Amino acid sequence: MKKLRVRFKKRWVEALRSGKYEQGKFTLISPNRKFCCLGVAFDLLHPGEYTVLKALTYQQRKKIGLGRAEQLCLTMKNDYGKQSFDDIANWIEKNL
Repeated sequence: MKKLRVRFKKRWVEALRSGKYEQGKFTLISPNRKFCCLGVAFDLLHPGEYTVLKALTYQQRKKIGLGRAEQLCLTMKNDYGKQSFDDIANWIEKNL
């Protein structure tokens, strides 16, 4: 398992808990500006940019230290596990 970069992890967890982002599913950022948990990470990497990607790219994951398996796990929690951003932030703190 890759180790998430400490500073990025802190910013990401804070952003997920901030209430600034409305949770969405199945894409990083939806056309109506809903974010999956990975979309929040994308917004921290590229503030204000919009994307219709369904996942972070290899380069983006490498920059923050997020492995492919962890990305898949977070996608499942957000899109299919019906976990809130707060639940996901707790998981990130404990597991990444």
